[in-house]
Amino acid sequence: MTVELEREVSELCNLSEGIYNKGLKDGIDKGIQQGLEQGLEQGLEQGIKVTVEILQESGFEQQIILEKIMKKYHLTLETAKQYVPA
Repeated sequence: MTVELEREVSELCNLSEGIYNKGLKDGIDKGIQQGLEQGLEQGLEQGIKVTVEILQESGFEQQIILEKIMKKYHLTLETAKQYVPA
């Protein structure tokens, strides 16, 4: 192998390794981001359910519970109704 060819092969290997590592890092970053978003979503949902349960146990009427969770969690009426049994 000539010195020039060896240098070019080395450069190509370094380039491909850099591209591979960037893709791997981007994939890991995307996976972490998706995991965080999913965890936050699940935590929020659990928080809403516990809030509704506490308010029900405290004797609040359905309409008051809906209003409270809509305000606290910035929910639409439609979404809030999904958490409060009729």
